[in-house]
Amino acid sequence: MRSVGICSHAALFVQDVKAAVSQLHSRLVQKSGECIRQRRPLVRKAAVRVADVKQYNPQFEEEFVAGKDYDPDR
Repeated sequence: MRSVGICSHAALFVQDVKAAVSQLHSRLVQKSGECIRQRRPLVRKAAVRVADVKQYNPQFEEEFVAGKDYDPDR
C-alpha cells in the first residue's frame, strides 16, 4: 500500500520536473533569439577613422616665426 503512494508522488514529481524543464527550454530559446536579433555586425577598425584629438596647448617651436601658422588642426 505504501509503495503505491510513493510511486504516485514520484510520478507527480517527474511531471513537475518535465514541465519546469520545458518552460526553461522555451525561455532559453526566446532569450537567445532576442540576443541574436540585437547583435550588431562587426566592423573593421581600419575602416573606422577616428578624428585626431585637437591640441589646445601650443607646442614649443625651436625656430619660431611670428607670422607663420603652427596650428596642426587647420
